[in-house]
Amino acid sequence: MSIVELNAGIKQIDVYYQGLPENMCVYLVPGEKTALVETGPEPGLGHVLEALETLHIEPAQVDYIILTHIHLDHAGGVGRLAGLLPRAKVLVHPRGLRHLSEPSRLVAGARAVYADRFDGLFGQVLPVPPERLYAPEDGERLDLGAGRTFTFYHSPGHARHHLIVYDSVSEGIFAGDALGLRLPDVSRLTGYDFTLPATTPSEFDPAAAEATFDRASRLNARYIYFAHFGRADNVPEILARNRDLVTAMTLVGRRVLGSGGSAHDLEESLWEMFLPELLLSGVDRGHPALRHLGAELELNAQGIVYYLQREGKN
Repeated sequence: MSIVELNAGIKQIDVYYQGLPENMCVYLVPGEKTALVETGPEPGLGHVLEALETLHIEPAQVDYIILTHIHLDHAGGVGRLAGLLPRAKVLVHPRGLRHLSEPSRLVAGARAVYADRFDGLFGQVLPVPPERLYAPEDGERLDLGAGRTFTFYHSPGHARHHLIVYDSVSEGIFAGDALGLRLPDVSRLTGYDFTLPATTPSEFDPAAAEATFDRASRLNARYIYFAHFGRADNVPEILARNRDLVTAMTLVGRRVLGSGGSAHDLEESLWEMFLPELLLSGVDRGHPALRHLGAELELNAQGIVYYLQREGKN
């Protein structure tokens, strides 16, 4: 178990997604009303429960489970965790409600992608009782007491069922995947927060993503709390960078597919985009810390190709 004490009372809890450190985290915000942002997948819930025990927070003291979106690496454990946290209301984007109360379609879709890896990654995906679910409207506020307010913003681009959460005390955004990814291993090598957008299948929409980055920039936040992974404080630069990368990566995708290339060809082109930046920090493609980046570029290429192929059919 790993708990990192951040600013404004926020605790970062590593759930060791895929058995790896610094791959997925959830955020605990204790107070007059206590909120848990994300659950992670079901196999990682032991880390969450151990953290609550270590922090002397009883299960009945957790008031809210807040999901930025329903992808199983973020929300797969919510059904089981809701059963263990008896008072917690589960907040999710309106498009996610039915998938949490009846997750069979969500599970079927993920099983089609992950096949025999599904059980190890995601375990058992249980439904959440409908009476425990609530969908905040765009711009809705949640009063957590002691002057702390969460504001919810619907934030498509990565997924249509995504929301981000602005915290009035930390002046930070719990970003899920809507504002991209932060890679800690690469960040340590470069000496700055190394980020990239999450353009993964199957709902990536570049125009919506660009609009979400623009909207987030108007919040003038001091921090971004990434689910993958950790806190960053150079917010304007990150938002501008990731927005520009969405645009550039999509344009590269159009060029690659227009010339008859494949998702693998696009993945190689994305490597070509990032390698000059990495080489400036003395990091070449063979460095073991770049394996995670390689996995993300593969997924991002697949998402861009899926979007462009879907666009071509319309």
